[in-house]
Amino acid sequence: MRLNLKHIVFLKILLHLAALLPLLWLVYAVNQGAFSADPVKDIQHFTGRMALKLLLASLLVTPLARYGRQPLLTRCRRLLGLWCFA
Repeated sequence: MRLNLKHIVFLKILLHLAALLPLLWLVYAVNQGAFSADPVKDIQHFTGRMALKLLLASLLVTPLARYGRQPLLTRCRRLLGLWCFA
């Protein structure tokens, strides 16, 4: 099945929501006091792991687009990279 622009828009919305969930969880955990005695270290480790996961996902987009023969999939790479930076 070939991806069209409607599929890409839907995929981008899903990626935005998926990338926003860890940030929402982080805010919730800070408000609930779910971290250890050193919350700054916990927040740094959490954000670093999430940035690494998003970086790997953004680097995985090009091979997936190439091997899956879905050239429109590369339009999601920038979105993932910006969320990784955020």
